[in-house]
Amino acid sequence: MKTTNQNFAAETGKQTAKYSAIIGIGIFLLFCISRFEALMPIGLFYLVAAAIVNGIILLTLFIELLINAKDRKQLLISMGIMLLNIPLSLTCATLALNL
Repeated sequence: MKTTNQNFAAETGKQTAKYSAIIGIGIFLLFCISRFEALMPIGLFYLVAAAIVNGIILLTLFIELLINAKDRKQLLISMGIMLLNIPLSLTCATLALNL
């Protein structure tokens, strides 16, 4: 199967969202288990870095959708998966700050 640019963009978005969530939850769980205060700035740095990277990829997916809507469904699903990381990260950050 030939991979199109839209397929590559959609797959990249899904993979980025997946690994972003896994790493963020990992940092959160490590903090919850250890209560190691040095993880707070690490988590904050990761939150900002992940927001920037995910934002750039989300913007790229949106532009790809506007330019060529051939694989519209795949691109929209990928964008939706990426947007699900927002409430997940806000929940983890809120819980970490209130522990």
